[in-house]
Amino acid sequence: MINCLNLSRQGCDELIVSGLLGEPLRVIGFRSRFVASTGKPAPESEAVRLTDLFGPGGELLEPGDLVPERVGTVLSIRGEAVGVEAPVSARVQVGAFNWRATVWHPRRWVMQSGQWCAERAGPFQPVKLAFASAFGGPSFPDNPLGMGHIGSGEHPEGIALPLIEQVGLLVRSPWERLAPVALDYIPPEWPARRRFSGTFDAAWARTQAPRLPDDFDPRFWDAGTLVTYPRLRGGEELLTENIGCLGVARWRVPRNVVRVTIEGRTYLPEVDQLILDVSGDRLTLCSRLSLPVDTPLSRLPLAIVRVLEERWQA
Repeated sequence: MINCLNLSRQGCDELIVSGLLGEPLRVIGFRSRFVASTGKPAPESEAVRLTDLFGPGGELLEPGDLVPERVGTVLSIRGEAVGVEAPVSARVQVGAFNWRATVWHPRRWVMQSGQWCAERAGPFQPVKLAFASAFGGPSFPDNPLGMGHIGSGEHPEGIALPLIEQVGLLVRSPWERLAPVALDYIPPEWPARRRFSGTFDAAWARTQAPRLPDDFDPRFWDAGTLVTYPRLRGGEELLTENIGCLGVARWRVPRNVVRVTIEGRTYLPEVDQLILDVSGDRLTLCSRLSLPVDTPLSRLPLAIVRVLEERWQA
């Protein structure tokens, strides 16, 4: 922490990073943890994530909090799709945003009467709504972690179908190419995020490096498959269906009442991410404040962090 006095029980940290134009920015991040079922502050705190966290297979487990900018609020819903019998409908809804998916028991391709058919390969089990369960495979750049993609020279017999599919767009042929559907973070090198990163070509290296390209889009930093635009402000109802528990569950997004005072001026950080752990009954709000740096770091003014605890609940 550079020069920050945290008078709250929330996780807090800060970094100096480069902005869109290469300018130095002071980014202060916060993690506020709640009991999801009541909306009250949780007894434990959670540290701010300084950098991206990757798994052994290259999956992005969690993006760093201290980015220069995010355009919307990233939703991370942690929980498995559950049901009695497939197909199971999984849903996340907040405001006008509505995500739906169809979740299956294990299936595999078999040849029957001259046609390729999806054969049941086992009973329905809870399914983690991650890219590993969605359409893809090692030779599929949009989701190299997934399942169901038939690579060049491969024979479909016995190949497993994806466990998660988009409602109304179910795979009908072994050679179909579907968009992967998951409640997951997107690694920066995947096409779905890379298209926002801009053009790093010879002209950029000659005239702009090390600044970001002119066509860089800040949505690159959003990093999630579920992003609400505009960002959440608190008080919204969050609905989940067949995720972590059978049926519909309703949650209330807490209000962000973290306040930062610097040289007598008070700032309200923006909510960048909501993490809902359904089975653990925890909800985390990740918020961020980005400010230009116009003094030497040795003279960076003190940032005082407080929360209005009596106003946490929506």
